[in-house]
Amino acid sequence: MLVKGDSIGLIACSNARPSRYEEKIKNVEGFITALGINIVRAETLLETDEKTTSAPQARALELHKLYDNEKIKLIFDISGGDLANQILPFLDFERITAANKPFVGLSDLTTVLNAVLQQTNQKNYYFQLMTLAGTKAVEQQNFFKEYFVEGHETIIETRGLTDFKEIVGKMYGGNIRCLLKLAGTSFWPEFKGNIILLEGFSGSYERNASYIAQLQQLGVFTDCIGIVLGTFTELDQKNTTLIESLILAAVPDDLPVARTSEVGHGDDGKAIVLGHTITIRG
Repeated sequence: MLVKGDSIGLIACSNARPSRYEEKIKNVEGFITALGINIVRAETLLETDEKTTSAPQARALELHKLYDNEKIKLIFDISGGDLANQILPFLDFERITAANKPFVGLSDLTTVLNAVLQQTNQKNYYFQLMTLAGTKAVEQQNFFKEYFVEGHETIIETRGLTDFKEIVGKMYGGNIRCLLKLAGTSFWPEFKGNIILLEGFSGSYERNASYIAQLQQLGVFTDCIGIVLGTFTELDQKNTTLIESLILAAVPDDLPVARTSEVGHGDDGKAIVLGHTITIRG
């Protein structure tokens, strides 16, 4: 996917990174540049002098610059938080289509990932680059090299929560809270005949129950052909079966549902492709 001499872009379309993250960012950049890959930083990557995130128009402009740069082959968003959906009205999707390069992000970037997929049909990746400087840094650096540089296919380990052999389809979704920000907009993904990925970071049992109820009322569980549940960090700390019971109570009995511990907010989270046909085994 990436070869020596290529460049990647770094951006924060959601909450800008505080200056205290600079050392971690440099650690990640050092590993990547040692592979012969160049780094292009968006000017809005870090907080402003006033300790705030740049305006959504400015963040959208910086994203367009990365898409327009022909040397950049992948764009990695290293942010998270709440603000990513602010930039959606300012995105030029014809420009993004012409660039034809993947966008990589996690959590709040669910909004941008799925909006780009809905408007351009380009595949994107659900992954947080900053795990390369986390508690599982060595493993994640090896994963980055194998997946994004050497192009090895990664099969996400799943276990079936319902009885099925496999499901094949395009995957959409991501963080459950952030996905629901797109409800009622033109950026809402097409789940009919496709697979939905759901994971979460914060949120009580009651909050996640309300998210699942909203997805059910939107018809997502009758439209999709299967569900993949990633990690639900806060809820899983209490009991990993809580989110499973919530989902199973809300979906049709014959809908394939799988669980994985390899996708989500963990420091060992793997990349999973969105908007591209994949196979999930039960």
